[in-house]
Amino acid sequence: MSASFDTLKFAQHLEQAGLHTEQARALAEAQKESLDAALESQASKADLQDTRHALEQTIQNFKDELNQKIQIVRDELNQKIQTVRDELQAVKDELDHKIQALKEEIVQIKADLRAVKWMLGFLFALYLTMLPILLTILWRLSDLESAVAVLASEVATLAAAK
Repeated sequence: MSASFDTLKFAQHLEQAGLHTEQARALAEAQKESLDAALESQASKADLQDTRHALEQTIQNFKDELNQKIQIVRDELNQKIQTVRDELQAVKDELDHKIQALKEEIVQIKADLRAVKWMLGFLFALYLTMLPILLTILWRLSDLESAVAVLASEVATLAAAK
């Protein structure tokens, strides 16, 4: 940044204030050097604009890098979500298959139970039908035993009489 400092005019003011010419010129020159040094250490508008542009570029680069990292994390997360969905679908398919197999087994067991029920009903009906016949046979057998016993005693009596 440059600014003009009129050393001659400054020295003339000092001379009018009562300083010797050499002292006024020395003070004017010292003042000019001091101002030049101060101005050199200050940033110019161009310096500030360059710094601002550099900061904006750094911020944009950071944003771009951050967006890339976010996209990578998003892609990885989506991939993991898809993997979990695929695994859940596989488990669901396996459970569906097992449930279907169990349903088929239940249908078969129901059919078997119906068959057993009919067999038990048939056997019970057969038992009820056969029970009177068996009782009649047993009754007649007991009558037959009595008859055999009577015959045996008569045979014994006949044998003893002879």
